[in-house]
Amino acid sequence: MTDGSLGTCILKFLPFQSFIHNDFWHKYVDIKIDIDRLNETGRTILGTIALRKNKVPMVEVTCSSLNTKYEDDSVLGFRCKGILLNHNTLETFKNCDKKAVLKMEAIKLYSDLLKQESIQSSSDLVKFCLLSFADIKKYKFYHWFAFPAPTELIFKYDDEKTITSISEERLRSCIVQFLYRKPTPNEPFFIYDVNKGIKLISEYIQHRNKFANFREQDLNNLYFCCYDPSGHDISSPPGWQFRQFLTYLVITSPALAEQGIKCIRITGGTASELQFSEMRIYLPKHVSNVNSLSSWVGWESDENGKYLPRLTSLNNSMSPKRLAENAINLNLKLMKWRLVPSINLTGISRTKCLLLGAGTLGCNVARSLLKITGINLKIPMPGHPVGQGNEVNETREILTKLINLIQQHDVIYLLTDSRESRWLPTMLGRFYNKIVMNAALGFDSYLVMRHGFQRNNIMEAEGDTNLSSTVIGGFHKINCCDLGCYFCNDIVAPGNSMKDRTLDQQCTVTRPGVSSMASALAVELMISIIQHGDAPAYYRTPKSDPYAQQQEPEGLLGIIPHSIRGNISTLQSMVTATVRYANCVACSSLVLERYATSGQNFIINILNGSESLEAIAGLHKLISSIDEVNNMKDTLDFGSDFSDDS
Repeated sequence: MTDGSLGTCILKFLPFQSFIHNDFWHKYVDIKIDIDRLNETGRTILGTIALRKNKVPMVEVTCSSLNTKYEDDSVLGFRCKGILLNHNTLETFKNCDKKAVLKMEAIKLYSDLLKQESIQSSSDLVKFCLLSFADIKKYKFYHWFAFPAPTELIFKYDDEKTITSISEERLRSCIVQFLYRKPTPNEPFFIYDVNKGIKLISEYIQHRNKFANFREQDLNNLYFCCYDPSGHDISSPPGWQFRQFLTYLVITSPALAEQGIKCIRITGGTASELQFSEMRIYLPKHVSNVNSLSSWVGWESDENGKYLPRLTSLNNSMSPKRLAENAINLNLKLMKWRLVPSINLTGISRTKCLLLGAGTLGCNVARSLLKITGINLKIPMPGHPVGQGNEVNETREILTKLINLIQQHDVIYLLTDSRESRWLPTMLGRFYNKIVMNAALGFDSYLVMRHGFQRNNIMEAEGDTNLSSTVIGGFHKINCCDLGCYFCNDIVAPGNSMKDRTLDQQCTVTRPGVSSMASALAVELMISIIQHGDAPAYYRTPKSDPYAQQQEPEGLLGIIPHSIRGNISTLQSMVTATVRYANCVACSSLVLERYATSGQNFIINILNGSESLEAIAGLHKLISSIDEVNNMKDTLDFGSDFSDDS
């Protein structure tokens, strides 16, 4: 705090720190969008010098700082005025001349102040500038506070000493009564007159006739007081607001120029903690024109002492997606109170889902899962040849990307609009042991199903009720690893379903409610799987339970079916289960082994038709045997008819 040990010492000041409450930015976003728009001229705002014990003086701004009248009592302290300078682009915020901005705004602030007859309250002497850029799309706010003070004005003082004399009890009593009356006066600076008690600054300083200020007063009877809540003892420098107060005296009071004035520094957060220290401060020459002050300082430094802007990200509290997430998370957490105490929310939150298809199904599932990342990807499909040369290379790049995406996610949703587009993700999902959720739509019907998989560590659940070991009469159990896929009931490989089709046959024409119902069931089924990992599926066996008295085993959230087939024209749904087919063209071991051996070459061959899925899966033998039976039947029928005609 001192420079040198002899004579008077140079007075140093403790810089301000700032704190912006989040609600300030919430409110400013509305003002920026609806009122300010492209306006960069600046907006007057209010701050608060907090009345609390801090290591440094603190100025806080809240949503009420943007009001014309500060009505927020959540932060106790002295109200001060400043200006918000918001830039429209990040580049102009970064590239603007900070020194020039500070000088221009400081001169403007003091010039506007001196146009008044006198100050309305001494808190008007604490000035600040808030430079900002509001990235509203990303909910990021760049900001930098400045508390202007001229560098040309050097203040010196005699040693500071604590006031403890009993004779100063009247001083203490007057100050306590003044500061802690209701409502709290907005006066961090005031004058203690030995004969008259506490007086306001405006009673001594008039701006129209500066040379009359303090001309008739006996300075020996006057104490210039500064309430400094940040100070703990006289060893710490006075707060930065004291520097702004002294600057105001130099500009407005020529009678005090190059003289020593008696000052009292008041520290402490409450009346019982108040401490008083006295020092004599020597003011420099009078400054008649504030424009003559050419160099200004006051930009706030960060916690590392560097003079850099700060960044506040409010994505968690302002983003509509995050707000929706918070609302859903609240709903889920409330479930644990009473309804489902053992639900595994951690498993749900860490599950990564890949949605293939961005039509009505994809959008509805995404809305339930709150997905935000979109990828433009064309899924290679059987029956849609890729040709040779560059087309093959492009297809290989797509395959690499799709395979990586499947490996990086836990759950794969098949939500595309054609049968053949589901083959490759089905095969890859089974090969990489992923949970595959399938939803398909008809005009008034839907199918929602899960594909079989081996249990993995990701799907370990807190609420597992060991459904895998449950055996119950009247039902047949199919273990999760033995559940069939979308293609297990087919004996024909997928092909080009778009060929020779009219527009209404190429598109998924469906009643409006079907997609919403199917997507909701798909998400709910996935949540149940997460709770129980490799839960088996059951289907009823009427012969063992002819009266349907037995109930299907339930998990934490109810039954966990293999597939759900619904029809809204009859308002009915049917729960079914299918065993994995040994000759399935998508999930059979024959197809998976072929992919493990040949990789992308196998897929390219299937796309171009140089290899047959039916042959690889062994379906050609079944088809041949069926054809033989049909041919035999046709021959016998033809012979019988011929005989009758004869």
